[in-house]
Amino acid sequence: MTKGSFIGNIAQDLGLDIARLDSGRARIFAGDNSEYVELIREKGILVVKERMDREALCGQTSPFVLESAVDLDVGVNTLQSYTLKPTDNFVLKVKPQPDGSKHVEMVLETQLDREKAGEMSLLLTAVDDVGGTGTLQHVYNYDVCRTTDSRKSDMKYLRPCSQSIINLDACGTQTVQPEDKKGVDDQSDDQTQGAAVDRTVTLPFQVSDVNDNAPIFEKSSYEAHITENNSPGLSIFSIKARDADWSHNARVSYILAEGTVNGVPVSSYVSVNSDSGVIHAVRSFDYEQIKDFQFHIKAQDGGSPPLTSSVMVKVFIQDQNDNAPQILYPIQGGVSLVAEMVPRSAEVGFLVTKVVAVDVDSGQNAWLSFKLLKATDRALFEVGLQNGEIRTLRQVTEKDAVKQRLAVVVEDNGKPSRSATVNVNVVVADSFPELFPIIHRFTQTSEALGLCSTTLSLTILLSDVNDNPPIFEKSSNNVTVKVIIQDQNDNAPQILYPVQTAVSLVAEMVPRSAGIGYLVTKVVAVDVDSRQNAWLSYRLLKATDRALFEVGLQNGEIRTLRQVTDKDAVKQRLTAVVEDNGQPSRSATVIVNVVVADSFPEVLSEFTDFTHDKDYNDNLTIISLDNCGTQTLPHKVEKTALDRETDSEFNVSVTCCDEGELPLSSSITLTVQLSDVNDNAPIFEKKSYETYINENNSPGMSVFSVKARDADWGQNSRVSYLLEEGTVNGMPLTSYISVDSESGVIHALRSFDYEQIKEFQFRLKAQDGGSPPLSSNVTVTVIIQDQNDNAPQIIYPVQTGVSLVAEIVPRSAEIGYLVTKVVAVDVDSGQNAWLSYKLLKATDRALFELGLQNGEIRTLRQVTDKDVVKQRLTVVVEDNGQPSRSATVIVNVVVADSFPDVLSDIISLDASGTQTLHQAMEKEANEDSENQVSLFDW
Repeated sequence: MTKGSFIGNIAQDLGLDIARLDSGRARIFAGDNSEYVELIREKGILVVKERMDREALCGQTSPFVLESAVDLDVGVNTLQSYTLKPTDNFVLKVKPQPDGSKHVEMVLETQLDREKAGEMSLLLTAVDDVGGTGTLQHVYNYDVCRTTDSRKSDMKYLRPCSQSIINLDACGTQTVQPEDKKGVDDQSDDQTQGAAVDRTVTLPFQVSDVNDNAPIFEKSSYEAHITENNSPGLSIFSIKARDADWSHNARVSYILAEGTVNGVPVSSYVSVNSDSGVIHAVRSFDYEQIKDFQFHIKAQDGGSPPLTSSVMVKVFIQDQNDNAPQILYPIQGGVSLVAEMVPRSAEVGFLVTKVVAVDVDSGQNAWLSFKLLKATDRALFEVGLQNGEIRTLRQVTEKDAVKQRLAVVVEDNGKPSRSATVNVNVVVADSFPELFPIIHRFTQTSEALGLCSTTLSLTILLSDVNDNPPIFEKSSNNVTVKVIIQDQNDNAPQILYPVQTAVSLVAEMVPRSAGIGYLVTKVVAVDVDSRQNAWLSYRLLKATDRALFEVGLQNGEIRTLRQVTDKDAVKQRLTAVVEDNGQPSRSATVIVNVVVADSFPEVLSEFTDFTHDKDYNDNLTIISLDNCGTQTLPHKVEKTALDRETDSEFNVSVTCCDEGELPLSSSITLTVQLSDVNDNAPIFEKKSYETYINENNSPGMSVFSVKARDADWGQNSRVSYLLEEGTVNGMPLTSYISVDSESGVIHALRSFDYEQIKEFQFRLKAQDGGSPPLSSNVTVTVIIQDQNDNAPQIIYPVQTGVSLVAEIVPRSAEIGYLVTKVVAVDVDSGQNAWLSYKLLKATDRALFELGLQNGEIRTLRQVTDKDVVKQRLTVVVEDNGQPSRSATVIVNVVVADSFPDVLSDIISLDASGTQTLHQAMEKEANEDSENQVSLFDW
């Protein structure tokens, strides 16, 4: 690169201020004092200062010395030049010697790559008589062997294994004197005088290896399949990576990269053989718990430093049929008996009940089939092979046994298959009173089926009422808990004196007559921690003259160790460290400036350049002296209060005059920089804040942030945010939200529910770091936004598992007759609570219609005698949320003119028939209740 070429922008890359680079006199430092790179501070950039020579910096490649050819001729007939073929990597350098011979060297010019060419042959030709009658061509082949020393990987370490020297006399006779004649190919056994002579020796070149190739996997990613319930330690599959290098540089090791699977280290799932790359399962896998997982494997070669590459491996768990079907219905219990009731009027295909089962396996292992294993009367019932529905095969008659027991087997489609068996009890009866004596004797006559007897019992579940208050272990219902906070050493000592600021200089004056033990000043510090964490010790870290001053270990007093003399430097700087006794300890450092002088005028000239000393801060310009030996200067005091926020600095000119007949004077200009006083409270960017958050939020989520600014400087402008005490719905505000004291970010501590709280507000306080601190506060309102997290609730018809409500429609009902009304509510708000009603299915869809908005069920046409007595309508109520939620209700309708007409039909209205009928609601007096029948414990 030429001189002045651009290298990089150091200010931009390191995030430095260009003005800071200039004021801090930034410079480039090189250990060998070379100046190849220059920093231009004004621009913050690096440029080339001196031309760089790679050979000078990196060293020359050692030449490969070749044995010279010998020609016995003289003059123009003697050896003239050498040529080398091929010249892709090497060039020849010929150096004439004082005796007239030519010294030949071979130099590496282009880098060798062992992976492209591990061996090569070079042809060296010596030529004589360039312009004569003939040219004798002598072919040299030089062998360079690969060194076995791993440290010698450069071409300069290659050594010759054999050499050949060809001597020619005037008659063309050849004399070959090789150190090793193996491999010499004599191309001319019988040459005549004056003819061209050619001799060739072929020897190989071998290039030593450098670790410049990382291992490469055969595939970009791998997939493997393993069957669940495998044996731990089973070999899953293997991977392979190849390295184009040689020997130990090409030796590949396989390492399992760190990672987790379902929160557990991947090393507890699989392992890899470091030499072969075979992956083993560490545990037995269960398809129902984990279906697939992935991890990374790293291939690392044996070079120094090693090179690596990684590949992703995905393992799929294959399902086995290791789970039997589970019967969900009918529920099988040892203390209760569930019986399905079939009326004697049941026709062919009557649905008795349905066996419901599931299989947690997958695929064909979860395909279920249902079979009737045995039954009291196999000719009366059948079971659907795919759906498990138990239906009648023929008309039920009076001759059929009242008590029927069926054994149903549920089998999956796995290999081998697994199965489960369930007993279904069926009672042939038309009403509930008929069932009592039958149920009582049901379990006493089952020996014919080989079934065990059981006891019929009634299980009563009591619901809880909140009638007990919490009780502490002690007698009182209120307990006082005292929490004692233990101190930690989390505060460093604070220096109170000397005051350290970036805009002022405090100097202590010591007279030259000061003796041993003279009190110069005292370092005053405090620690806000307690006990031993607040015990302070003082020591002198460094000083201009360590033999002149000492610091009291316990009291921080700085005193003279010896008599002050005229030879002592006027300007002295001491660095004292204050350390507490905590574990670990914390410390603070203070700089004490001392001036050795007997009077104030003496020190003025010293202070004019005090701040320009390279050991002192350039910004320290204000002088403050104690009362010892100072002189009063004429000065003028401004009555207007100073405000750092308006003018942070100004210049003051001080003139000293003597009282001679011809007064003489001297002037000095002082730059006064105002130190800050905490006179400004933080101010929020807004007078109040309002934010929105969706309900069902994650606890700990960031809600929003506030910002307050303080016009003061330094510690006085550091703003902390505090949450003022308050309550929300009787709960402490701190159980709802928190605020980051540094950033002002507000976090939600709980998940909000719009249905419980729609909005709340609190106050935040911004407090600065002054002493005493100033603060301001702001009101924050949090508004909870509703989400569609509640499905509609059906109020009417009431849906219970122990009763059946049926609506009666007279056969004389006209078009538009109001059958009933579905009443539902949604506790959400806005459009999330807008409800619509739809008729999902019905026994006769042409007979009824449903109001989209009001849920009213009305007749679409005139009711006739041909209409089915028992009608069932399924109504879905859906809200308008995104996504929407819904609820379903079943409305039972009976077409009849009076209550007695419907009693015989209502018993079999519910197709499931799984509950027992206790009683029917008597006809109520008013007209509305006359059209409604409530059947309990169905």
